[in-house]
Amino acid sequence: MSSPTASGETPGRWRLAWRALFLVFAAAVVALIVQRARDIDWRAVATAIGDYDPVTVILATVAALGAHAAAASYDLIGKRVVGHAIATPNVLLINAVAFPFSLNLGALIGGWGFRMRLYSRFGLGLRPVLEVIALAVVTNWSGFVLVAGVLLSLWPLPLPQPWAFDPLWQRMLGVALLIVAGAYLVTCAIATRRDWRPRIRGVAMHLPAPPLAVLQLAVSSVSWLLMSAALALLLPGQVPFAHVAGVILVCAVAGAALHVPGSLGVLEVGVLALLPTDSEPAPVLAAVLAFRALYYLLPFLLAVIAYAALEWRAHRRASGRSRTYA
Repeated sequence: MSSPTASGETPGRWRLAWRALFLVFAAAVVALIVQRARDIDWRAVATAIGDYDPVTVILATVAALGAHAAAASYDLIGKRVVGHAIATPNVLLINAVAFPFSLNLGALIGGWGFRMRLYSRFGLGLRPVLEVIALAVVTNWSGFVLVAGVLLSLWPLPLPQPWAFDPLWQRMLGVALLIVAGAYLVTCAIATRRDWRPRIRGVAMHLPAPPLAVLQLAVSSVSWLLMSAALALLLPGQVPFAHVAGVILVCAVAGAALHVPGSLGVLEVGVLALLPTDSEPAPVLAAVLAFRALYYLLPFLLAVIAYAALEWRAHRRASGRSRTYA
């Protein structure tokens, strides 16, 4: 029988090994970013950004904001499942603020911290807020799994060396992801009948009924696809949409694994490394920077303004109540 000390050391060793692997991976990404930055003609990048025609920018902006609008509806599914009484416009506003903060500052601060603060402003308790947040996380990644499964099954990524990944293995991974998406729907059906509550990040939550689970997959898939469309519209040449969407998904996974807010640097290097090699680097980087401005920074600016307005309104309500009771 192993001693308590020995049994406690094993998880610690695994954690140390995982942190070491993470640091090596992060160092490799940083080195790749630095190397790419040195090879870029930044004047050519600035010229490429200035050469965008207004129609392209408008279409890309609509796609980017449409992706955020779809993501803002995630908490409406949580509202239906949890059954809280906060009005639909307020739920949409809370998620429209929290989602850009989550993208740019990280899930812990944006996805969790801002949602908890904003929902508490509307009188929702801690437990239902945590359940709504957990459902939003599931919604976001369920659509990712579905989109990635379809893309890899039907259109394997033609990755350049040294990132090449056998198309057969890509198709097998895609089928596995589709099975996972299907298993989620089955799990929702079983959980609804048996009142089973799984735990997501330690939070016990009701799973949605199958129709709402299908809606989860659909809304999240639309958000991921519109996000990909925004970048595809800005890229030079005729890059297949499936390729662009696949690269977006790969960069999203890498950014989440590295815990890099906004996939800063990871997105830029990933797109430069994984898109066809015959593309000039300056226009491609210009497209990524324009995409970052439209998908990350513009919604974040709008979210900051909306959050300031919410805080100001809450402060005025509190001041009015204090004067009433004075």
